[in-house]
Amino acid sequence: MSFDKETMLHIENRSLALSQKLPETDNPAVFAPNGMGLISLENFENQPYRHKGRFHTQRIQSFIDYVLAHKEYRTQLFVNDREMCAEAAFDHFDAQADAAMATGWREHLAIIEMQETSEWSALTKHDRHNGYQFTQREFLDFINDWSHVLTFKEKDDEGITDIPIGRVYQSIQKLEVKATNTATHEEKDFRQSRGKLEELDIKGADSNLPATMHMACSTHIGLEPTVVECRLMVLSSENKVALGYRINALDRILDESANDFSDKIVAGTGDIPLWMGDFTR
Repeated sequence: MSFDKETMLHIENRSLALSQKLPETDNPAVFAPNGMGLISLENFENQPYRHKGRFHTQRIQSFIDYVLAHKEYRTQLFVNDREMCAEAAFDHFDAQADAAMATGWREHLAIIEMQETSEWSALTKHDRHNGYQFTQREFLDFINDWSHVLTFKEKDDEGITDIPIGRVYQSIQKLEVKATNTATHEEKDFRQSRGKLEELDIKGADSNLPATMHMACSTHIGLEPTVVECRLMVLSSENKVALGYRINALDRILDESANDFSDKIVAGTGDIPLWMGDFTR
């Protein structure tokens, strides 16, 4: 096969174009003529031109360790304490750097998304804030599942008294509600319900029905533990027994957890510039 002069010149021009580095760039690339586009040669190098990737974790210390190991002068942190997450961008915008490095690609990130503890997740799932109510059997199972972190207390004229969990279990097990008026619905504290027999007759329970339930737990893995107080309630409709609880001061607990999270990130990452909020581009 033979080529005429014009064809040979065309092949020669293509070869020269493909062998030339793109002007004024540190990254080897070539022009491919006739609509073939721009081709980067990064994939043929021994290593990439810059660090790319995302590190994800749910553990505070792992996040801090990674940030400290990879931080550079352009690293910046963004903390969203309401969503319990944070992001470190190691190649972020840096107004103090020279013009050539003033904006980064944000291709190297570390991200933490906090995980709720199993105790807190179960407690909030069954809270009356979410409209949940237990049957007697379900509430007894709940006590069995989390007895290692639960305590029950009774309030009377003499103060607050701890009630052994076994006695609470027996009292709830014996609980029987009989409505004296048809088509009635009552929602009362345990102790209040026992005293209003004209509205709600609770039988089979002794004096050990508690006023409050307390769970010792952290809201998220790695945060400081707290004791969450819940107000216990008897919920009834006709002859059916239902039980529930409401977490007291829920917003305050969430605020304290958010502050604890941001404080730990700030304390662990030192002098890295930090912003409260999210960054999107």
